[in-house]
Amino acid sequence: MTHEPLDLLRLLPAPFQQTVAPDGGDAAGPSWLALFLQAFQRVLAELEDEIDTVHRSFDPDETRADFLEWLGGWVALSFRADLGEERRREFIRRAVTLYRRRGTRRGLEEVLEVHTGLRDGAVEVNELTSSFQLGVSSRIGADTLFGGGAPHFFRVRLRVPTADPGGVRWYREVATAVIEAEKPAHTRYVLDLSTPTT
Repeated sequence: MTHEPLDLLRLLPAPFQQTVAPDGGDAAGPSWLALFLQAFQRVLAELEDEIDTVHRSFDPDETRADFLEWLGGWVALSFRADLGEERRREFIRRAVTLYRRRGTRRGLEEVLEVHTGLRDGAVEVNELTSSFQLGVSSRIGADTLFGGGAPHFFRVRLRVPTADPGGVRWYREVATAVIEAEKPAHTRYVLDLSTPTT
Protein backbone atom coordinates (compact mmCIF):
# COMPACT_ATOMS: atom_id res chain seq x y z
CA MET A 1 0.00 0.00 0.00
CA THR A 2 1.38 3.40 -0.91
CA HIS A 3 0.71 6.60 0.97
CA GLU A 4 0.69 10.18 -0.15
CA PRO A 5 3.88 11.82 1.04
CA LEU A 6 3.33 13.34 4.46
CA ASP A 7 3.78 17.11 4.44
CA LEU A 8 4.64 18.02 8.01
CA LEU A 9 4.87 21.71 7.14
CA ARG A 10 1.12 21.84 6.40
CA LEU A 11 0.40 20.59 9.91
CA LEU A 12 2.00 23.69 11.43
CA PRO A 13 0.28 27.06 11.98
CA ALA A 14 0.11 29.34 8.91
CA PRO A 15 3.00 31.66 9.88
CA PHE A 16 5.40 28.66 9.82
CA GLN A 17 4.21 27.60 6.38
CA GLN A 18 5.51 30.76 4.68
CA THR A 19 8.00 30.27 1.88
CA VAL A 20 10.92 32.65 1.59
CA ALA A 21 12.98 33.97 -1.25
CA PRO A 22 16.65 33.17 -0.66
CA ASP A 23 17.83 36.53 -2.05
CA GLY A 24 14.94 38.61 -0.75
CA GLY A 25 13.34 38.83 -4.23
CA ASP A 26 9.92 37.74 -5.44
CA ALA A 27 10.77 34.06 -6.24
CA ALA A 28 9.83 32.05 -3.18
CA GLY A 29 11.48 28.76 -2.19
CA PRO A 30 11.17 26.37 0.75
CA SER A 31 11.89 27.78 4.16
CA TRP A 32 14.62 26.40 6.40
CA LEU A 33 11.87 24.77 8.46
CA ALA A 34 10.48 22.93 5.39
CA LEU A 35 13.95 21.62 4.56
CA PHE A 36 14.49 20.59 8.17
CA LEU A 37 11.18 18.65 8.28
CA GLN A 38 11.97 16.70 5.08
CA ALA A 39 14.32 14.39 6.97
CA PHE A 40 11.55 13.49 9.43
CA GLN A 41 9.08 12.99 6.58
CA ARG A 42 11.39 10.41 4.98
CA VAL A 43 11.76 8.51 8.26
CA LEU A 44 7.99 8.52 8.85
CA ALA A 45 7.31 7.33 5.28
CA GLU A 46 9.67 4.36 5.79
CA LEU A 47 7.97 3.51 9.10
CA GLU A 48 4.54 3.59 7.45
CA ASP A 49 5.77 1.17 4.79
CA GLU A 50 7.12 -1.18 7.49
CA ILE A 51 3.82 -1.03 9.39
CA ASP A 52 1.86 -1.80 6.20
CA THR A 53 3.87 -4.99 5.62
CA VAL A 54 4.48 -6.12 9.21
CA HIS A 55 1.96 -8.98 8.86
CA ARG A 56 4.36 -10.65 6.41
CA SER A 57 6.93 -11.02 9.18
CA PHE A 58 4.65 -13.55 10.89
CA ASP A 59 4.05 -15.68 7.79
CA PRO A 60 6.68 -18.42 7.29
CA ASP A 61 6.15 -18.26 3.52
CA GLU A 62 6.56 -14.49 3.21
CA THR A 63 8.93 -13.42 5.97
CA ARG A 64 12.49 -12.46 5.13
CA ALA A 65 15.09 -15.22 5.39
CA ASP A 66 16.87 -13.45 8.25
CA PHE A 67 13.59 -13.45 10.24
CA LEU A 68 13.12 -17.23 10.12
CA GLU A 69 15.24 -17.86 13.22
CA TRP A 70 13.24 -15.24 15.14
CA LEU A 71 9.90 -16.61 13.90
CA GLY A 72 10.98 -20.17 14.76
CA GLY A 73 11.71 -18.97 18.30
CA TRP A 74 8.03 -18.08 18.68
CA VAL A 75 7.16 -21.77 18.41
CA ALA A 76 10.23 -22.95 20.37
CA LEU A 77 12.10 -24.27 17.33
CA SER A 78 15.85 -24.32 17.01
CA PHE A 79 17.25 -25.08 13.59
CA ARG A 80 20.25 -27.14 12.61
CA ALA A 81 22.85 -25.02 10.85
CA ASP A 82 22.63 -27.20 7.72
CA LEU A 83 18.83 -26.89 7.45
CA GLY A 84 18.11 -24.85 4.31
CA GLU A 85 15.76 -21.90 4.05
CA GLU A 86 12.89 -23.80 2.41
CA ARG A 87 13.01 -26.57 5.03
CA ARG A 88 13.06 -23.95 7.82
CA ARG A 89 9.94 -22.38 6.33
CA GLU A 90 8.27 -25.79 6.12
CA PHE A 91 9.25 -26.63 9.70
CA ILE A 92 7.69 -23.41 11.03
CA ARG A 93 4.59 -23.90 8.88
CA ARG A 94 4.06 -27.41 10.27
CA ALA A 95 5.16 -26.69 13.86
CA VAL A 96 1.70 -26.91 15.46
CA THR A 97 0.91 -30.24 13.78
CA LEU A 98 4.35 -31.62 14.63
CA TYR A 99 3.99 -30.64 18.30
CA ARG A 100 0.61 -32.33 18.43
CA ARG A 101 2.20 -35.58 17.19
CA ARG A 102 5.42 -35.30 19.18
CA GLY A 103 6.48 -38.58 20.78
CA THR A 104 4.48 -40.67 18.29
CA ARG A 105 5.64 -42.82 15.40
CA ARG A 106 4.03 -40.54 12.81
CA GLY A 107 5.40 -37.41 14.49
CA LEU A 108 8.96 -38.76 14.34
CA GLU A 109 8.52 -39.71 10.68
CA GLU A 110 7.32 -36.20 9.82
CA VAL A 111 10.16 -34.46 11.66
CA LEU A 112 12.67 -36.72 9.92
CA GLU A 113 11.05 -35.92 6.56
CA VAL A 114 11.38 -32.18 7.18
CA HIS A 115 15.03 -32.41 8.25
CA THR A 116 16.21 -34.87 5.60
CA GLY A 117 13.98 -33.87 2.71
CA LEU A 118 13.06 -37.55 2.15
CA ARG A 119 9.48 -38.12 1.00
CA ASP A 120 7.15 -40.77 -0.40
CA GLY A 121 7.69 -43.47 2.22
CA ALA A 122 11.47 -43.08 2.37
CA VAL A 123 11.22 -42.69 6.16
CA GLU A 124 9.73 -45.53 8.20
CA VAL A 125 9.43 -45.94 11.94
CA ASN A 126 8.39 -49.38 13.21
CA GLU A 127 7.58 -49.81 16.87
CA LEU A 128 8.16 -53.60 16.87
CA THR A 129 5.43 -54.23 19.38
CA SER A 130 4.05 -57.48 18.00
CA SER A 131 5.57 -60.82 18.84
CA PHE A 132 7.95 -62.46 16.39
CA GLN A 133 6.08 -64.80 14.04
CA LEU A 134 7.96 -65.72 10.90
CA GLY A 135 5.88 -65.00 7.81
CA VAL A 136 3.03 -63.46 9.85
CA SER A 137 4.33 -60.34 11.57
CA SER A 138 8.00 -60.64 10.54
CA ARG A 139 9.66 -61.28 7.21
CA ILE A 140 13.30 -62.31 6.89
CA GLY A 141 15.28 -59.51 5.26
CA ALA A 142 12.39 -57.04 5.43
CA ASP A 143 11.38 -56.22 9.00
CA THR A 144 13.08 -58.85 11.14
CA LEU A 145 15.32 -57.55 13.89
CA PHE A 146 16.87 -60.13 16.19
CA GLY A 147 17.21 -58.78 19.68
CA GLY A 148 14.49 -56.23 18.89
CA GLY A 149 10.87 -56.15 19.81
CA ALA A 150 11.58 -55.42 23.45
CA PRO A 151 9.35 -52.91 25.19
CA HIS A 152 9.98 -49.27 24.29
CA PHE A 153 12.11 -50.22 21.30
CA PHE A 154 11.68 -49.00 17.72
CA ARG A 155 13.44 -49.18 14.38
CA VAL A 156 13.96 -46.28 11.94
CA ARG A 157 14.64 -47.03 8.31
CA LEU A 158 15.71 -44.37 5.80
CA ARG A 159 15.88 -45.02 2.09
CA VAL A 160 18.45 -42.45 1.02
CA PRO A 161 18.86 -41.44 -2.64
CA THR A 162 22.67 -41.63 -2.69
CA ALA A 163 25.35 -44.25 -2.17
CA ASP A 164 28.06 -41.62 -1.72
CA PRO A 165 29.70 -42.20 1.70
CA GLY A 166 29.65 -38.48 2.52
CA GLY A 167 25.96 -38.20 1.68
CA VAL A 168 25.07 -41.34 3.63
CA ARG A 169 27.06 -40.05 6.62
CA TRP A 170 25.13 -36.74 6.47
CA TYR A 171 21.77 -38.54 6.47
CA ARG A 172 22.90 -40.72 9.39
CA GLU A 173 24.12 -37.71 11.44
CA VAL A 174 20.95 -35.70 10.81
CA ALA A 175 18.64 -38.64 11.54
CA THR A 176 20.52 -39.54 14.74
CA ALA A 177 20.39 -35.96 16.02
CA VAL A 178 16.68 -35.64 15.22
CA ILE A 179 15.77 -39.00 16.77
CA GLU A 180 17.72 -38.26 19.95
CA ALA A 181 15.94 -34.90 20.28
CA GLU A 182 12.45 -36.18 19.47
CA LYS A 183 12.17 -39.68 20.95
CA PRO A 184 10.72 -40.29 24.41
CA ALA A 185 13.61 -40.51 26.88
CA HIS A 186 12.90 -44.08 28.00
CA THR A 187 12.95 -45.56 24.49
CA ARG A 188 15.74 -47.22 22.50
CA TYR A 189 16.08 -47.52 18.75
CA VAL A 190 18.13 -48.79 15.86
CA LEU A 191 18.72 -46.75 12.69
CA ASP A 192 19.05 -48.47 9.30
CA LEU A 193 19.93 -46.71 6.07
CA SER A 194 19.43 -48.29 2.69
CA THR A 195 21.01 -46.86 -0.47
CA PRO A 196 20.16 -47.40 -4.16
CA THR A 197 22.81 -50.15 -4.28
CA THR A 198 21.48 -52.12 -1.27
